[in-house]
Amino acid sequence: MVAKVLEGKKMVGTARNGRVRHAFSVVNGGQDLGPSSAPASNAGSECDGIEFTREDVEALLNERPRRKDRFNLKEKCDTLTEYIKRLKLCIKWFQELEGSYLFEREKLQNSVEMSERQCNEMGILFKNKEEELNSIIVELRKSFASVQEKFTKEELDKMTAMESLTREREARLEIERSQNSLSDELGRVQRELSSANQKITSLNDMYKRLQDYIASLQQYNSKLHMDLSTVEEDLKRVEKEKASMVENLSMLRGQLSVTRQSQDDAIKQRDSLVNEVACLRMELQQVRDDRDRHQLQVQTLTAEYTNYKESTEKSCFDLDNLTSKKDELEERCLSQSNEIRTLKDQLLTAEGKLQMSDLSTLETRAEYEGQKKLISELQTRLADAEFKLIDGEMLRKSCTIPSWAKHSFTFDKVFMPDVSQEDVFEDISQLVQSALDGYKVCIFAYGQTGSGKTYTMMGNPGDPEEKGLIPRSLEQIFKTRQSLQPQGWKYEMQ
Repeated sequence: MVAKVLEGKKMVGTARNGRVRHAFSVVNGGQDLGPSSAPASNAGSECDGIEFTREDVEALLNERPRRKDRFNLKEKCDTLTEYIKRLKLCIKWFQELEGSYLFEREKLQNSVEMSERQCNEMGILFKNKEEELNSIIVELRKSFASVQEKFTKEELDKMTAMESLTREREARLEIERSQNSLSDELGRVQRELSSANQKITSLNDMYKRLQDYIASLQQYNSKLHMDLSTVEEDLKRVEKEKASMVENLSMLRGQLSVTRQSQDDAIKQRDSLVNEVACLRMELQQVRDDRDRHQLQVQTLTAEYTNYKESTEKSCFDLDNLTSKKDELEERCLSQSNEIRTLKDQLLTAEGKLQMSDLSTLETRAEYEGQKKLISELQTRLADAEFKLIDGEMLRKSCTIPSWAKHSFTFDKVFMPDVSQEDVFEDISQLVQSALDGYKVCIFAYGQTGSGKTYTMMGNPGDPEEKGLIPRSLEQIFKTRQSLQPQGWKYEMQ
Protein backbone atom coordinates (compact mmCIF):
# COMPACT_ATOMS: atom_id res chain seq x y z
CA MET A 1 0.00 0.00 0.00
CA VAL A 2 1.38 3.41 -0.94
CA ALA A 3 0.11 6.45 0.96
CA LYS A 4 0.85 9.91 -0.43
CA VAL A 5 1.20 12.72 2.15
CA LEU A 6 1.60 16.41 1.41
CA GLU A 7 2.72 18.85 4.14
CA GLY A 8 -0.42 19.79 6.06
CA LYS A 9 -2.77 17.98 3.55
CA LYS A 10 -3.69 14.29 3.21
CA MET A 11 -5.47 13.03 0.14
CA VAL A 12 -6.14 9.47 1.31
CA GLY A 13 -5.49 7.43 4.41
CA THR A 14 -4.55 3.80 4.91
CA ALA A 15 -5.63 0.87 2.82
CA ARG A 16 -8.55 -0.01 5.11
CA ASN A 17 -10.50 3.21 4.88
CA GLY A 18 -9.29 4.36 1.39
CA ARG A 19 -11.76 4.99 -1.43
CA VAL A 20 -12.40 2.14 -3.83
CA ARG A 21 -11.47 2.97 -7.38
CA HIS A 22 -12.81 1.07 -10.35
CA ALA A 23 -10.37 -1.00 -12.36
CA PHE A 24 -8.48 0.70 -15.18
CA SER A 25 -10.24 1.06 -18.51
CA VAL A 26 -7.57 -0.88 -20.36
CA VAL A 27 -8.31 -3.98 -18.29
CA ASN A 28 -12.10 -4.06 -18.03
CA GLY A 29 -13.22 -1.44 -20.56
CA GLY A 30 -14.98 0.70 -17.97
CA GLN A 31 -14.61 4.43 -17.54
CA ASP A 32 -12.13 5.49 -14.85
CA LEU A 33 -14.63 7.94 -13.47
CA GLY A 34 -15.58 7.28 -9.89
CA PRO A 35 -17.20 9.45 -7.27
CA SER A 36 -13.87 11.24 -6.85
CA SER A 37 -14.37 13.00 -10.22
CA ALA A 38 -17.61 14.71 -9.17
CA PRO A 39 -17.33 18.47 -8.56
CA ALA A 40 -17.32 19.85 -5.02
CA SER A 41 -20.50 21.29 -3.57
CA ASN A 42 -18.89 24.58 -2.61
CA ALA A 43 -17.97 26.60 -5.71
CA GLY A 44 -15.49 28.82 -3.88
CA SER A 45 -13.31 25.86 -2.76
CA GLU A 46 -13.43 23.51 -5.75
CA CYS A 47 -9.66 23.18 -6.02
CA ASP A 48 -8.97 22.85 -2.28
CA GLY A 49 -7.24 19.55 -1.52
CA ILE A 50 -7.21 18.39 -5.20
CA GLU A 51 -3.91 17.74 -7.01
CA PHE A 52 -3.46 16.86 -10.69
CA THR A 53 -0.48 14.97 -12.07
CA ARG A 54 0.59 14.74 -15.69
CA GLU A 55 -0.88 11.24 -15.96
CA ASP A 56 -4.24 12.46 -14.57
CA VAL A 57 -4.36 15.30 -17.10
CA GLU A 58 -3.47 12.98 -20.00
CA ALA A 59 -6.09 10.46 -18.86
CA LEU A 60 -8.67 13.27 -18.67
CA LEU A 61 -7.80 14.54 -22.17
CA ASN A 62 -7.70 11.06 -23.74
CA GLU A 63 -10.94 9.97 -22.07
CA ARG A 64 -13.65 8.76 -24.44
CA PRO A 65 -17.17 8.37 -22.97
CA ARG A 66 -18.66 4.94 -23.42
CA ARG A 67 -22.43 4.63 -23.20
CA LYS A 68 -24.66 1.62 -23.18
CA ASP A 69 -27.37 3.28 -25.23
CA ARG A 70 -26.17 5.39 -28.15
CA PHE A 71 -29.48 7.26 -28.43
CA ASN A 72 -29.75 8.11 -24.72
CA LEU A 73 -29.20 11.87 -24.99
CA LYS A 74 -29.77 12.51 -21.30
CA GLU A 75 -26.91 10.22 -20.38
CA LYS A 76 -24.80 11.86 -23.05
CA CYS A 77 -25.55 15.35 -21.65
CA ASP A 78 -24.79 14.23 -18.11
CA THR A 79 -21.44 12.74 -19.09
CA LEU A 80 -20.49 15.83 -21.11
CA THR A 81 -21.43 18.23 -18.27
CA GLU A 82 -19.49 16.11 -15.79
CA TYR A 83 -16.49 16.02 -18.16
CA ILE A 84 -16.66 19.83 -18.62
CA LYS A 85 -16.84 20.39 -14.86
CA ARG A 86 -13.74 18.28 -14.36
CA LEU A 87 -11.97 20.18 -17.14
CA LYS A 88 -12.88 23.48 -15.48
CA LEU A 89 -11.65 22.18 -12.15
CA CYS A 90 -8.35 21.13 -13.73
CA ILE A 91 -7.96 24.53 -15.43
CA LYS A 92 -8.66 26.37 -12.16
CA TRP A 93 -6.04 24.26 -10.44
CA PHE A 94 -3.50 25.05 -13.16
CA GLN A 95 -4.33 28.78 -12.98
CA GLU A 96 -3.83 28.80 -9.21
CA LEU A 97 -0.56 26.88 -9.64
CA GLU A 98 0.59 29.36 -12.27
CA GLY A 99 -0.28 32.28 -9.96
CA SER A 100 1.75 30.74 -7.13
CA TYR A 101 4.70 30.22 -9.51
CA LEU A 102 4.50 33.85 -10.69
CA PHE A 103 4.38 35.09 -7.09
CA GLU A 104 7.39 32.96 -6.18
CA ARG A 105 9.19 34.21 -9.27
CA GLU A 106 8.59 37.85 -8.23
CA LYS A 107 9.86 37.07 -4.74
CA LEU A 108 13.00 35.51 -6.18
CA GLN A 109 13.58 38.49 -8.48
CA ASN A 110 13.21 40.87 -5.52
CA SER A 111 15.65 38.82 -3.45
CA VAL A 112 18.13 38.76 -6.34
CA GLU A 113 17.90 42.55 -6.71
CA MET A 114 18.37 43.02 -2.97
CA SER A 115 21.40 40.72 -2.94
CA GLU A 116 22.90 42.61 -5.92
CA ARG A 117 22.41 45.91 -4.11
CA GLN A 118 23.99 44.47 -1.00
CA CYS A 119 26.94 43.19 -3.03
CA ASN A 120 27.42 46.65 -4.59
CA GLU A 121 27.25 48.30 -1.17
CA MET A 122 29.71 45.77 0.23
CA GLY A 123 32.06 46.43 -2.70
CA ILE A 124 31.94 50.20 -2.02
CA LEU A 125 32.58 49.56 1.68
CA PHE A 126 35.50 47.29 0.84
CA LYS A 127 37.01 49.93 -1.44
CA ASN A 128 36.68 52.59 1.26
CA LYS A 129 38.15 50.22 3.84
CA GLU A 130 41.03 49.38 1.52
CA GLU A 131 41.79 53.08 1.00
CA GLU A 132 41.73 53.62 4.77
CA LEU A 133 44.08 50.68 5.26
CA ASN A 134 46.45 52.02 2.61
CA SER A 135 46.50 55.45 4.28
CA ILE A 136 47.15 53.83 7.68
CA ILE A 137 49.98 51.74 6.20
CA VAL A 138 51.54 54.90 4.72
CA GLU A 139 51.31 56.62 8.10
CA LEU A 140 52.85 53.60 9.80
CA ARG A 141 55.72 53.61 7.33
CA LYS A 142 56.31 57.31 8.00
CA SER A 143 56.25 56.72 11.76
CA PHE A 144 58.63 53.78 11.32
CA ALA A 145 61.05 56.02 9.39
CA SER A 146 60.87 58.65 12.14
CA VAL A 147 61.56 55.95 14.75
CA GLN A 148 64.60 54.81 12.76
CA GLU A 149 65.89 58.39 12.67
CA LYS A 150 65.43 58.66 16.45
CA PHE A 151 67.40 55.46 16.96
CA THR A 152 70.23 56.70 14.78
CA LYS A 153 70.35 59.88 16.84
CA GLU A 154 70.36 57.85 20.04
CA GLU A 155 73.19 55.72 18.68
CA LEU A 156 75.23 58.83 17.93
CA ASP A 157 74.54 60.15 21.44
CA LYS A 158 75.66 56.82 22.86
CA MET A 159 78.91 57.02 20.89
CA THR A 160 79.58 60.52 22.22
CA ALA A 161 78.87 59.28 25.75
CA MET A 162 81.36 56.46 25.25
CA GLU A 163 84.00 58.89 24.02
CA SER A 164 83.46 61.13 27.04
CA LEU A 165 83.75 58.07 29.26
CA THR A 166 87.07 57.12 27.69
CA ARG A 167 88.32 60.65 28.21
CA GLU A 168 87.24 60.46 31.82
CA ARG A 169 89.14 57.21 32.26
CA GLU A 170 92.29 58.71 30.75
CA ALA A 171 92.02 61.67 33.11
CA ARG A 172 91.53 59.28 36.01
CA LEU A 173 94.68 57.37 34.98
CA GLU A 174 96.70 60.57 34.94
CA ILE A 175 95.31 61.48 38.35
CA GLU A 176 96.18 58.05 39.75
CA ARG A 177 99.73 58.32 38.39
CA SER A 178 100.07 61.64 40.22
CA GLN A 179 99.02 60.01 43.53
CA ASN A 180 102.45 58.35 43.98
CA SER A 181 103.55 61.36 46.06
CA LEU A 182 100.51 61.01 48.44
CA SER A 183 101.74 58.10 50.51
CA ASP A 184 100.37 59.43 53.91
CA GLU A 185 96.73 59.32 52.56
CA LEU A 186 97.01 55.89 51.09
CA GLY A 187 94.13 54.39 53.05
CA ARG A 188 91.69 57.10 52.09
CA VAL A 189 92.68 56.81 48.44
CA GLN A 190 92.10 53.05 48.60
CA ARG A 191 88.59 53.58 49.95
CA GLU A 192 87.92 56.08 47.15
CA LEU A 193 89.22 53.55 44.63
CA SER A 194 86.85 50.90 45.98
CA SER A 195 83.94 53.33 45.64
CA ALA A 196 85.13 54.11 42.12
CA ASN A 197 85.14 50.38 41.36
CA GLN A 198 81.55 50.09 42.56
CA LYS A 199 80.58 52.99 40.34
CA ILE A 200 82.32 51.30 37.42
CA THR A 201 80.33 48.11 38.06
CA SER A 202 77.12 50.18 38.19
CA LEU A 203 78.07 51.73 34.86
CA ASN A 204 78.67 48.23 33.47
CA ASP A 205 75.16 47.21 34.63
CA MET A 206 73.69 50.27 32.95
CA TYR A 207 75.44 49.39 29.70
CA LYS A 208 74.13 45.85 29.90
CA ARG A 209 70.57 47.13 30.36
CA LEU A 210 71.05 49.42 27.37
CA GLN A 211 72.28 46.40 25.44
CA ASP A 212 69.08 44.44 26.35
CA TYR A 213 66.80 47.31 25.28
CA ILE A 214 68.62 47.93 22.01
CA ALA A 215 68.75 44.18 21.26
CA SER A 216 64.94 44.21 20.77
CA LEU A 217 65.48 46.23 17.61
CA GLN A 218 66.85 43.76 15.07
CA GLN A 219 68.40 46.35 12.78
CA TYR A 220 70.93 47.47 15.47
CA ASN A 221 71.52 44.17 17.24
CA SER A 222 74.88 43.41 15.66
CA LYS A 223 76.24 46.94 16.22
CA LEU A 224 75.27 46.97 19.88
CA HIS A 225 76.94 43.59 20.48
CA MET A 226 80.15 44.87 18.93
CA ASP A 227 80.06 48.04 21.06
CA LEU A 228 79.46 46.09 24.24
CA SER A 229 82.35 43.75 23.48
CA THR A 230 84.68 46.74 23.04
CA VAL A 231 83.42 48.23 26.33
CA GLU A 232 84.12 44.98 28.17
CA GLU A 233 87.64 44.86 26.77
CA ASP A 234 88.20 48.45 27.92
CA LEU A 235 86.96 47.56 31.39
CA LYS A 236 89.37 44.64 31.60
CA ARG A 237 92.18 46.89 30.55
CA VAL A 238 91.09 49.42 33.21
CA GLU A 239 91.21 46.71 35.87
CA LYS A 240 94.75 45.80 34.86
CA GLU A 241 95.74 49.44 34.98
CA LYS A 242 94.11 49.72 38.42
CA ALA A 243 96.42 46.98 39.69
CA SER A 244 99.39 48.87 38.37
CA MET A 245 98.01 52.05 40.00
CA VAL A 246 97.84 50.33 43.38
CA GLU A 247 101.54 49.53 43.07
CA ASN A 248 102.27 53.18 42.28
CA LEU A 249 100.22 54.70 45.16
CA SER A 250 103.38 55.83 46.89
CA MET A 251 104.02 58.18 44.00
CA LEU A 252 100.55 59.89 44.17
CA ARG A 253 100.73 61.50 47.65
CA GLY A 254 102.05 64.84 46.43
CA GLN A 255 99.21 65.28 43.89
CA LEU A 256 96.30 64.44 46.23
CA SER A 257 94.70 67.88 46.20
CA VAL A 258 94.73 68.06 42.42
CA THR A 259 93.24 64.58 42.27
CA ARG A 260 90.33 65.55 44.55
CA GLN A 261 89.38 68.48 42.34
CA SER A 262 89.55 66.42 39.15
CA GLN A 263 87.64 63.59 40.85
CA ASP A 264 84.78 65.95 41.73
CA ASP A 265 84.59 67.03 38.11
CA ALA A 266 84.52 63.40 37.03
CA ILE A 267 81.66 62.68 39.46
CA LYS A 268 79.63 65.54 38.02
CA GLN A 269 80.22 64.26 34.48
CA ARG A 270 79.22 60.76 35.56
CA ASP A 271 75.95 62.05 37.05
CA SER A 272 75.14 63.88 33.85
CA LEU A 273 75.84 60.70 31.88
CA VAL A 274 73.57 58.71 34.19
CA ASN A 275 70.75 61.21 33.60
CA GLU A 276 71.23 61.03 29.85
CA VAL A 277 71.14 57.23 29.94
CA ALA A 278 67.87 57.32 31.93
CA CYS A 279 66.35 59.68 29.35
CA LEU A 280 67.43 57.35 26.56
CA ARG A 281 65.84 54.38 28.31
CA MET A 282 62.53 56.24 28.65
CA GLU A 283 62.55 57.21 24.98
CA LEU A 284 63.34 53.63 23.96
CA GLN A 285 60.44 52.30 26.04
CA GLN A 286 58.06 54.86 24.48
CA VAL A 287 59.17 53.91 20.97
CA ARG A 288 58.64 50.24 21.75
CA ASP A 289 55.12 50.91 23.05
CA ASP A 290 54.29 52.89 19.89
CA ARG A 291 55.54 50.05 17.72
CA ASP A 292 53.45 47.44 19.59
CA ARG A 293 50.34 49.61 19.30
CA HIS A 294 50.82 50.04 15.54
CA GLN A 295 51.34 46.30 15.07
CA LEU A 296 48.11 45.58 16.96
CA GLN A 297 46.21 48.04 14.75
CA VAL A 298 47.59 46.38 11.61
CA GLN A 299 46.53 42.92 12.85
CA THR A 300 42.97 44.06 13.65
CA LEU A 301 42.65 45.73 10.25
CA THR A 302 43.85 42.61 8.41
CA ALA A 303 41.36 40.46 10.37
CA GLU A 304 38.50 42.81 9.41
CA TYR A 305 39.60 42.69 5.79
CA THR A 306 39.54 38.85 5.74
CA ASN A 307 36.06 38.84 7.34
CA TYR A 308 34.71 41.24 4.70
CA LYS A 309 36.24 39.11 1.96
CA GLU A 310 34.59 35.90 3.28
CA SER A 311 31.18 37.59 3.55
CA THR A 312 31.50 38.81 -0.06
CA GLU A 313 32.27 35.29 -1.33
CA LYS A 314 29.30 33.89 0.59
CA SER A 315 26.90 36.49 -0.84
CA CYS A 316 28.13 35.71 -4.39
CA PHE A 317 27.49 31.99 -3.82
CA ASP A 318 23.93 32.70 -2.57
CA LEU A 319 23.31 34.88 -5.63
CA ASP A 320 24.31 32.03 -7.98
CA ASN A 321 21.94 29.63 -6.18
CA LEU A 322 19.04 32.09 -6.45
CA THR A 323 19.59 32.63 -10.17
CA SER A 324 19.66 28.86 -10.87
CA LYS A 325 16.46 28.36 -8.86
CA LYS A 326 14.79 31.22 -10.73
CA ASP A 327 15.66 29.62 -14.11
CA GLU A 328 14.15 26.29 -13.01
CA LEU A 329 10.92 27.96 -11.89
CA GLU A 330 10.67 29.87 -15.18
CA GLU A 331 10.94 26.61 -17.14
CA ARG A 332 8.25 25.00 -15.02
CA CYS A 333 5.93 28.01 -15.42
CA LEU A 334 6.37 27.86 -19.20
CA SER A 335 5.45 24.16 -19.35
CA GLN A 336 2.42 24.67 -17.09
CA SER A 337 1.18 27.61 -19.18
CA ASN A 338 1.37 25.47 -22.36
CA GLU A 339 -0.71 22.75 -20.71
CA ILE A 340 -3.26 25.33 -19.57
CA ARG A 341 -3.62 26.62 -23.15
CA THR A 342 -4.30 23.12 -24.46
CA LEU A 343 -6.89 22.52 -21.73
CA LYS A 344 -8.62 25.81 -22.53
CA ASP A 345 -8.87 24.85 -26.22
CA GLN A 346 -10.35 21.49 -25.32
CA LEU A 347 -12.80 23.17 -22.96
CA LEU A 348 -14.02 25.48 -25.74
CA THR A 349 -14.55 22.54 -28.10
CA ALA A 350 -16.40 20.60 -25.39
CA GLU A 351 -18.68 23.57 -24.69
CA GLY A 352 -19.51 23.81 -28.40
CA LYS A 353 -20.37 20.11 -28.48
CA LEU A 354 -22.54 20.59 -25.39
CA GLN A 355 -24.51 23.39 -27.05
CA MET A 356 -25.07 21.24 -30.14
CA SER A 357 -26.18 18.33 -27.97
CA ASP A 358 -28.66 20.60 -26.14
CA LEU A 359 -30.26 21.58 -29.46
CA SER A 360 -30.48 17.99 -30.59
CA THR A 361 -31.93 17.04 -27.19
CA LEU A 362 -34.88 19.43 -27.64
CA GLU A 363 -35.61 17.97 -31.08
CA THR A 364 -35.42 14.36 -30.01
CA ARG A 365 -37.22 14.72 -26.69
CA ALA A 366 -40.64 14.67 -28.38
CA GLU A 367 -39.73 11.57 -30.36
CA TYR A 368 -38.38 9.99 -27.20
CA GLU A 369 -41.68 10.46 -25.33
CA GLY A 370 -43.62 8.91 -28.19
CA GLN A 371 -41.30 5.96 -28.58
CA LYS A 372 -41.07 5.30 -24.86
CA LYS A 373 -44.46 3.57 -24.76
CA LEU A 374 -43.63 1.55 -27.84
CA ILE A 375 -40.33 0.48 -26.30
CA SER A 376 -42.01 -0.74 -23.11
CA GLU A 377 -44.39 -2.92 -25.15
CA LEU A 378 -41.59 -4.22 -27.32
CA GLN A 379 -39.44 -5.05 -24.28
CA THR A 380 -42.06 -7.44 -22.92
CA ARG A 381 -42.37 -9.15 -26.32
CA LEU A 382 -38.59 -9.21 -26.69
CA ALA A 383 -38.14 -10.85 -23.31
CA ASP A 384 -40.53 -13.65 -24.24
CA ALA A 385 -38.83 -14.08 -27.59
CA GLU A 386 -35.36 -14.17 -25.99
CA PHE A 387 -36.38 -16.93 -23.60
CA LYS A 388 -37.73 -18.94 -26.51
CA LEU A 389 -34.60 -18.28 -28.60
CA ILE A 390 -32.30 -19.29 -25.76
CA ASP A 391 -34.14 -22.54 -25.22
CA GLY A 392 -34.11 -23.29 -28.92
CA GLU A 393 -30.43 -22.41 -29.30
CA MET A 394 -29.44 -24.62 -26.40
CA LEU A 395 -31.44 -27.47 -27.85
CA ARG A 396 -29.87 -26.95 -31.29
CA LYS A 397 -26.29 -26.84 -29.93
CA SER A 398 -26.82 -29.94 -27.89
CA CYS A 399 -27.99 -31.71 -31.00
CA THR A 400 -25.66 -30.40 -33.73
CA ILE A 401 -22.34 -29.00 -32.29
CA PRO A 402 -19.57 -31.60 -31.73
CA SER A 403 -17.31 -31.62 -28.65
CA TRP A 404 -14.27 -30.24 -30.56
CA ALA A 405 -16.01 -27.05 -31.75
CA LYS A 406 -14.33 -23.65 -31.22
CA HIS A 407 -15.61 -20.95 -28.90
CA SER A 408 -15.12 -17.20 -29.41
CA PHE A 409 -14.35 -14.79 -26.59
CA THR A 410 -14.11 -11.00 -26.40
CA PHE A 411 -11.40 -9.03 -24.58
CA ASP A 412 -10.69 -5.36 -23.95
CA LYS A 413 -7.25 -5.67 -25.55
CA VAL A 414 -5.12 -8.51 -26.92
CA PHE A 415 -1.30 -8.30 -27.10
CA MET A 416 0.29 -10.06 -30.03
CA PRO A 417 3.31 -12.38 -29.54
CA ASP A 418 5.77 -9.81 -30.95
CA VAL A 419 4.80 -7.11 -28.38
CA SER A 420 7.63 -6.17 -25.99
CA GLN A 421 7.47 -6.01 -22.21
CA GLU A 422 7.75 -2.21 -22.36
CA ASP A 423 4.60 -1.95 -24.53
CA VAL A 424 2.65 -4.11 -22.06
CA PHE A 425 3.82 -1.96 -19.13
CA GLU A 426 2.82 1.28 -20.90
CA ASP A 427 -0.82 0.11 -20.93
CA ILE A 428 -0.88 -0.65 -17.20
CA SER A 429 1.44 2.16 -16.00
CA GLN A 430 -1.58 4.35 -15.27
CA LEU A 431 -2.73 1.73 -12.75
CA VAL A 432 0.59 2.22 -10.92
CA GLN A 433 -0.04 5.98 -10.93
CA SER A 434 -3.52 5.34 -9.50
CA ALA A 435 -1.90 3.36 -6.68
CA LEU A 436 0.42 6.32 -6.04
CA ASP A 437 -2.65 8.57 -5.91
CA GLY A 438 -4.06 6.42 -3.08
CA TYR A 439 -6.47 4.07 -4.85
CA LYS A 440 -6.66 0.30 -4.52
CA VAL A 441 -5.25 -1.47 -7.59
CA CYS A 442 -4.96 -5.17 -8.42
CA ILE A 443 -2.97 -6.68 -11.32
CA PHE A 444 -2.91 -10.49 -11.69
CA ALA A 445 -1.93 -12.99 -14.39
CA TYR A 446 -4.22 -15.95 -15.14
CA GLY A 447 -3.68 -18.89 -17.42
CA GLN A 448 -2.59 -22.48 -17.71
CA THR A 449 0.92 -23.77 -17.06
CA GLY A 450 3.48 -22.51 -19.60
CA SER A 451 1.32 -19.68 -20.90
CA GLY A 452 3.83 -16.96 -19.81
CA LYS A 453 2.46 -15.70 -16.48
CA THR A 454 5.84 -15.61 -14.69
CA TYR A 455 7.57 -14.07 -17.70
CA THR A 456 4.91 -11.33 -17.92
CA MET A 457 5.07 -10.48 -14.22
CA MET A 458 8.83 -10.92 -13.49
CA GLY A 459 10.54 -11.10 -16.90
CA ASN A 460 14.19 -12.02 -17.40
CA PRO A 461 16.37 -10.56 -14.56
CA GLY A 462 19.53 -10.73 -16.69
CA ASP A 463 18.18 -8.58 -19.56
CA PRO A 464 16.99 -5.01 -18.67
CA GLU A 465 14.78 -4.86 -21.81
CA GLU A 466 12.86 -8.00 -20.72
CA LYS A 467 11.97 -6.83 -17.21
CA GLY A 468 8.45 -7.74 -16.15
CA LEU A 469 5.58 -5.72 -14.74
CA ILE A 470 6.68 -5.99 -11.08
CA PRO A 471 10.24 -4.55 -11.43
CA ARG A 472 9.02 -1.86 -13.85
CA SER A 473 6.24 -0.87 -11.42
CA LEU A 474 8.75 -0.59 -8.57
CA GLU A 475 11.03 1.58 -10.73
CA GLN A 476 8.12 3.91 -11.58
CA ILE A 477 7.13 4.19 -7.89
CA PHE A 478 10.63 5.13 -6.70
CA LYS A 479 11.24 7.52 -9.62
CA THR A 480 8.00 9.34 -8.81
CA ARG A 481 9.00 9.54 -5.17
CA GLN A 482 12.40 11.05 -6.01
CA SER A 483 10.94 13.56 -8.48
CA LEU A 484 8.24 14.82 -6.07
CA GLN A 485 10.41 14.90 -2.93
CA PRO A 486 11.96 18.36 -3.72
CA GLN A 487 8.40 19.77 -4.12
CA GLY A 488 7.43 18.81 -0.55
CA TRP A 489 5.68 15.45 -1.22
CA LYS A 490 6.34 12.52 1.09
CA TYR A 491 5.63 8.83 0.31
CA GLU A 492 5.64 6.09 2.95
CA MET A 493 6.25 2.55 1.63
CA GLN A 494 4.78 -0.47 3.48
